[in-house]
Amino acid sequence: MREYSQSNVTVFADASASHTTKVAGYGGWAKRGAASAITTSGPVKYTTDVALIELRSLVKVCATLVKVGYIKPDDCVMLQTDSADALRRIYTLKAYAARTVRVSSHKDSESVTIERNRKPPCADSVEAITILFRLLQKNDLVLRHVRGHQRNGKGGRYYVNNLCDKLANKERKLGEKLHENTR
Repeated sequence: MREYSQSNVTVFADASASHTTKVAGYGGWAKRGAASAITTSGPVKYTTDVALIELRSLVKVCATLVKVGYIKPDDCVMLQTDSADALRRIYTLKAYAARTVRVSSHKDSESVTIERNRKPPCADSVEAITILFRLLQKNDLVLRHVRGHQRNGKGGRYYVNNLCDKLANKERKLGEKLHENTR
């Protein structure tokens, strides 16, 4: 995983959740080179952990993009979200899984592996990130945090993040209506 690179595909994802109705939705946007941008949205599994909902949103968006062939093997994919915590969890899991320290045991010459003294993300986050890594296993990933919910923001990232926010809110509200009708 690189810090920064030119990406073939730029992906934005955002989530919206209601802790009252326990319903969540996601919105996503992607752009690949000269191709037309693509949007996607839908429901996402609710939890009280907002960063986990954001992670699941990234997974849903990427799954759709892989399924329709928008993300191709060997593409460099830039994942962008306004959830710094979700991105931090991806970095942490990558570091936890990749960095082991080999030490020699004093009792014998056998080499043992000791994990770094860092806790991995919670099991549900690990599951979501593992799915994301499997979906994009043949892709280089670049992670970028974008400021969300800015007033008077300018530029493309502001516009796209707001678009994803609107898509996510629309899906959440649709889920809430469905929830009301099933009572």
